[in-house]
Amino acid sequence: MAKKILTIALLSGFIFASCKNAPKQEAAPAETTPVETALTEEIVTDSVADKNGVKLYLSFNNTQNTASLVLNGDTVELKGDTVASGIRYSNAQYVFTEHQGNITLTKDGTTVFEATEAEE
Repeated sequence: MAKKILTIALLSGFIFASCKNAPKQEAAPAETTPVETALTEEIVTDSVADKNGVKLYLSFNNTQNTASLVLNGDTVELKGDTVASGIRYSNAQYVFTEHQGNITLTKDGTTVFEATEAEE
């Protein structure tokens, strides 16, 4: 009987001690911190050569819908146009189009570069 009383007393003491030392969880005030979201730009680069070996270097910024083309050392900045199929970028002088692998760059209505992408 003494063992039962001692066991109950010890268990009661452990339970009491564990409840007494349990940390109290207080609700922390919610803080709002500004979150900076970096705009990740999707840029695609490529180059294509015409039948004479002249290269046109292409850089498309899909986030801003712009294109930067380099032909014979001259850089041309273009803005994307909405088309049903293919792609079209233009500014006041230049128009760049690509449809089904046929690439054309015109300046003031005159074709200055024309190529067909090789099929893979």
